[in-house]
Amino acid sequence: MKTDRTTKALLALIALGLGAWACTAAESPQQPLDSTADEVAINEIREQFASNLNSGDAEALMSLFDQEGVVMGTRQGLTGDALRRSFQYYLDEFESDIIFSPDEVRVAGDWAFDSGYYMDSMIEKSTGNTIQESGGYVFVLKRQPNESWLIAREIHSAETLP
Repeated sequence: MKTDRTTKALLALIALGLGAWACTAAESPQQPLDSTADEVAINEIREQFASNLNSGDAEALMSLFDQEGVVMGTRQGLTGDALRRSFQYYLDEFESDIIFSPDEVRVAGDWAFDSGYYMDSMIEKSTGNTIQESGGYVFVLKRQPNESWLIAREIHSAETLP
């Protein structure tokens, strides 16, 4: 499938970028990082994303993204105001009950990724029909100047489409 090849290509590029960063980071001394604290913070970002989506709060969802954050799903990548409008449209049309099942969280300096699977039970507000969607996800996160983490890229690929 084209989507599978595209997703694999994106993941390969992300891995390549993280690998290149790790090589240059090894050449310059840094303070030791507390990856446990970073992983806890990243887990909290994922849980907050689910909570904000499930509560229908588009602005709270946007607050989890870096100012250059992009969502790449089954359609073109969205960022900024287009992303805000997309979240708001989705939340106006559906009630969401998304659950993430993480497989892996990795931290490499100021970059990290969180990957796994999701299941979303969406109730279409206009009809009351329930739509089930599941698939894979990757959050690429960027450490901010204040040491917090924000989502730089959210990539998802639905295995079951509505």
